[in-house]
Amino acid sequence: MRRFSGLLVTMLLVFIARSAWSQDDALNEARSAMARGEYARAASVLSAAVQTQPSADAYVYLGISYAHTREWMRAEETLKEGATRYPSDPRFHNELAGVYLAANDLDRARESLQDALSVDPDNKYASDLLATVDMSMGKVESALKNWNKDGRPIVGDILHNGHDYFQNWTIGKASAFETGETLTWGKWKTTEARLRATDIYSNVGVEVEPTASADQYTAVIRTVPKTNGTGQFVIPLFESMIFQDPSVHIWNIRNSAASLNLGYRFATNRLRGEVRILAPLQLPGILFL
Repeated sequence: MRRFSGLLVTMLLVFIARSAWSQDDALNEARSAMARGEYARAASVLSAAVQTQPSADAYVYLGISYAHTREWMRAEETLKEGATRYPSDPRFHNELAGVYLAANDLDRARESLQDALSVDPDNKYASDLLATVDMSMGKVESALKNWNKDGRPIVGDILHNGHDYFQNWTIGKASAFETGETLTWGKWKTTEARLRATDIYSNVGVEVEPTASADQYTAVIRTVPKTNGTGQFVIPLFESMIFQDPSVHIWNIRNSAASLNLGYRFATNRLRGEVRILAPLQLPGILFL
């Protein structure tokens, strides 16, 4: 009886070992096929493996293979099934996000990446991709909060409208961030608010662009200057005829950032003249006179 029991144990161990070797063989064959770009071959091998010897790796690689052969529905179904079977593995949610991004479904991609972070809050791949998706959707605050969790994005170069020099001194003084610092939402908004306060730009904004250096980004400050032209003097003529309240605005005199606003109201019993000069001072953060 003891010999019989020992034989059963031995046979069971051999069966388990053979199963493990067989599974490893299938995964290795699939990995080799994927490395050669033969994703259809990999999908064929892995689709059999998930039926006979399922594993998290087999499901992940099968989903990736289907995605590369543009079988999006199969890729989605496989990855969802894998996520259900192996709920503690964030790779399924990350790969699902890639499937949704390929379909330009940004909302579902965001949901998948958030699912990955709920499984693994320290998943750098998910947080980085989620920040990138948020940035593309204009969700700057959310993007920066995800990046800031691990000290990113680090500011590399600071450009103005794509140039490596500032076209007006206000850019450097208004910037709340510096090279080598982590760019936060507060610094982003402070920079924009300071530039708007100068009243010489019709539009301002900040963007970030990736660089070849890991975790380092180029900060691009973009501005659209208010321009001076003949219309500034023609329009007041119409204002005087219709509203009896003409005004003239001259922006950024000689690129000094100082602006002059002139106004006069000559309606009966309501005479008023006004001269207003807004002169930013060349101090960090920009003060105004």
